[in-house]
Amino acid sequence: MADMTYIKLFIDYLDAIEPLGDAERGRLFTSLLVYARTGEAPQLGGNERFLFPMMRAQIDRDNSAMDSLSDARSEAGRKGAEAKQANARFAKQNKQMPDLPSKTSKDKDKDKDKDKDKDKDKDNSASPFESFWAVYPRKVGKQAAKKAFSKVSVPVKTLIDAVNSQKNSEQWRKDNGQYIPNPATWLNQGRWDDVLTEAGAQPTKEEYHVGTWL
Repeated sequence: MADMTYIKLFIDYLDAIEPLGDAERGRLFTSLLVYARTGEAPQLGGNERFLFPMMRAQIDRDNSAMDSLSDARSEAGRKGAEAKQANARFAKQNKQMPDLPSKTSKDKDKDKDKDKDKDKDKDNSASPFESFWAVYPRKVGKQAAKKAFSKVSVPVKTLIDAVNSQKNSEQWRKDNGQYIPNPATWLNQGRWDDVLTEAGAQPTKEEYHVGTWL
């Protein structure tokens, strides 16, 4: 969500917010803007808390659509680059046709190409970011998460172990995961070092709560 610069507000929201007072409306829309920027869901105490999950879900859908579009463009660019490389190889081979390379030379070239393709497939399947993305429970803001992941210096195993541990925490399981931070926020803030209370366990430290929105 770090890349979002706006959120959609639908005309139908007028009917939904009609019962709210001015203060509740202000807290609601401020919370939506903060969520779109940081991925953090604030704790709300007024009637606005009943509308926030619905509007937050729309923000998540819009963000996922942006990720899908970005992935599609990246894939199209990758295929275009591969096509250019293939055409370049073909042109080079045609240029070298009069030399009539030996069968042994052709076999060696084929073996090299196969090895390169295998290495490429291996790199793609073993991507550290994809390993992290596979275990993180909130799958929003993939491009922002990938950018944040590139700046992290700790081993990917440390991140995965932290995610698996925090999945069982009271904070992450509360209200169907409403308070799970977006992956980009989690990475940017070094949240793998957080010590969260396991669900059902007695906390040993005072829990941190987001302040009341005014």
